[in-house]
Amino acid sequence: MEISKFNKGDLKILIPELVSALYNLPGCSTGGLCHIVTDDYNLEDHHIKFVIDYCNREENKFRIEKDLCILICNYLLQVPEDDRFEVLLGCDIYGEL
Repeated sequence: MEISKFNKGDLKILIPELVSALYNLPGCSTGGLCHIVTDDYNLEDHHIKFVIDYCNREENKFRIEKDLCILICNYLLQVPEDDRFEVLLGCDIYGEL
């Protein structure tokens, strides 16, 4: 029996939870290393892959948010590009206004 990975619906729930956790990390109130994706909504594959590469640079190896940013980006790459904005709209990154 094969263990299935998250389906697309699960990712639409999981990604907002991960982004909310990211924004609650010290110094990451605007998305940290992942801000061009999570805060600026640059959601095309090449932007997301740039963030992954940027996270893996030597100067970022000790950043608290590095692994979480990579995880978020890898999950976003599994969501169809046209659905990514809607997924991020589900994020409660600013709390109640």
